Amino acid sequence: MKIERVTIVDDHIVSSFSRLIPQLTGNEKYPSREALEEVVRSENNFLFIATIDGEVTGSLTLLFNRLVTGLKGWIEDVVVDEAARGKGVATALIWHA
Repeated sequence: MKIERVTIVDDHIVSSFSRLIPQLTGNEKYPSREALEEVVRSENNFLFIATIDGEVTGSLTLLFNRLVTGLKGWIEDVVVDEAARGKGVATALIWHA
């Protein structure tokens, strides 16, 4: 399993998120290429994916916000493909973040 930060939104990333996000949200809406590019371009967002044999099996978004009390970070939108559940994908994503 490989965990990496998404820095370029290509067709493979778009199709992977069109498969993953409905599994997270329960509806068929998924982010457009433009929405994914906006997340990737943001200095405060880090989009990570997990791949097994070149297939995207999960993702996680790490967000940062500077407050008066310091830099705060939190994890959002952790999703693992149904076919890859139980293989430690979410755990690997969270530990990497």
